[in-house]
Amino acid sequence: MPRFPLCAAILAAASAHLAAAPPEFATIFADSMVLQRDAAAPVWGRAEPGKSVTVVIAGQSATATADAGGRWKVTFTPISPPPDNASQTMTASADGETATISEILIGDVWICAGQSNMAFRLNRDEDGATAAAAANDPLIRICDVGGRRTDLGEPTPDDLESADWKIAGPETVPNFSAVGYYFARDLRKSARVPIGLIDTSVGGTPMRCWMSRKTLESDSILRPQVATYDEEIRNRPERVEKYERQLAAYEKRGKTGQRPYAPKPLNSSYRLAYFHDSVIAPLQPMAMKGVIWYQGEADSGRHATFRHQFATLVAEWRGEWARGDFPWLFVQLAPFSEPTGRQFPLVWEAQEKSMEIPNSAMVVSLDSGEAKNIHPPHKAAIGARLALAARALAYGETTAWRAPVFGQMAKRDGKIFIRFKDTGDGLTAGKDGLKFFTIAGPDRKFVPAEAEITGKDTVAVSSSKVPHPAAVRYGWYEKRAPVGASLFRKDGMPAAPFRTDDWADQ
Repeated sequence: MPRFPLCAAILAAASAHLAAAPPEFATIFADSMVLQRDAAAPVWGRAEPGKSVTVVIAGQSATATADAGGRWKVTFTPISPPPDNASQTMTASADGETATISEILIGDVWICAGQSNMAFRLNRDEDGATAAAAANDPLIRICDVGGRRTDLGEPTPDDLESADWKIAGPETVPNFSAVGYYFARDLRKSARVPIGLIDTSVGGTPMRCWMSRKTLESDSILRPQVATYDEEIRNRPERVEKYERQLAAYEKRGKTGQRPYAPKPLNSSYRLAYFHDSVIAPLQPMAMKGVIWYQGEADSGRHATFRHQFATLVAEWRGEWARGDFPWLFVQLAPFSEPTGRQFPLVWEAQEKSMEIPNSAMVVSLDSGEAKNIHPPHKAAIGARLALAARALAYGETTAWRAPVFGQMAKRDGKIFIRFKDTGDGLTAGKDGLKFFTIAGPDRKFVPAEAEITGKDTVAVSSSKVPHPAAVRYGWYEKRAPVGASLFRKDGMPAAPFRTDDWADQ
């Protein structure tokens, strides 16, 4: 009997075995991750089309068949953390080939999202070195999946570029979000379960980067942003050519006169819907606890539509995740004396009104800003306040997370008396006294005011220059003016900036 047919068969079988590949988990599922506890937990990935994939974790087994595109997904019934928070192993097997993920903790997963002040690294924070040195909680896991900036012509990836989960420690946390780490550190003081953080933030991104084009186009208020963006794309070659001509002339005359303004970069920090599609969509429908959000600087010029767009973004993410109205905790922008005018206060106002979003919380950062630094290195208090809000909204604790906010006003004896809500045990002034209050009469011209705490929840505001006061503002500033906080609750929570009028900004 000839040997060659048998040899050929053996070689063919060997080749088939060598060609077989184990199934793959989606990028977010990796060693040292946290899997959301006590909730239906989808897990997905890729395999050869038609292959049956069996996934096993914590005594559960689930099987799915890869579709024509090679995609598979299983969903586990809720898993509770073991009493000792012991780590778990998850395997995915197909035709005898197995992929394994180790050191998985069962706990709560929080998404950190927004732009540069969320992306701001712990190693840049004023207390970052001390916090990093003391980072010794192995039940905190961190994962940075912030998208890579790409040029206009590059395609949008359908999975995360990377997701490197790490155990929080002195060598890992310095390069992670300062707000995110402080939030987890403080939350762990009361939450007796592991905490996983997924940082999706990217500096310079307006909200339109984090929303789908479909949602933007279908909204009559937001649709103009799509049209403006598309027009800028169409006109970009002409604008670049004009800029290059102007720059050549500027260089030729010895750099005198005004340097030409470069066209906006069209990398992915500017591309409409890009980070929604390349970062957020690949995370869905991963089980998670909630979102902490710090964004708005890039939308300060859109304060008229800010509130609507923010509510629309939250609704879109919640709808896509299909996990109900999960907690959404957001940071009111830190003050910054922007040179182009008074825009941040108008965003503050829109953000405060956004507290109408169900199951949301706004934390105040008026005491954390710097007049000339849009990225103030004071993130510990912000993380702590987010943790307080999370403990109330997500964990059912009774915490004093709400900042004092303007309630009502009354005019009497040439003064305006401001009554606040959520003042707890009472109000107190900062170390330099009450500042940043202004008052105006019927002429609508604001001048610096004197302020005095006259009760547990009341401040009297007046000025000898305004005998008939009509309105008060606190924290609202003129361009390039000093910024900050001076009014606090006795537990240190700063009062939110406010105005009693609805006058058009001057």
